[in-house]
Amino acid sequence: MEIGGIKKHNSTEYGFFNLGITLGRQVLEYGQMMEQAMLP
Repeated sequence: MEIGGIKKHNSTEYGFFNLGITLGRQVLEYGQMMEQAMLP
């Protein structure tokens, strides 16, 4: 399986990378939701 033309050389490494991106997005979305909730 190739992603963006880069071969997945280590599935565990890619898994952590993908997990980091997913968690990062969720944290950003959650932060924006909390920010809106704090506004009067």
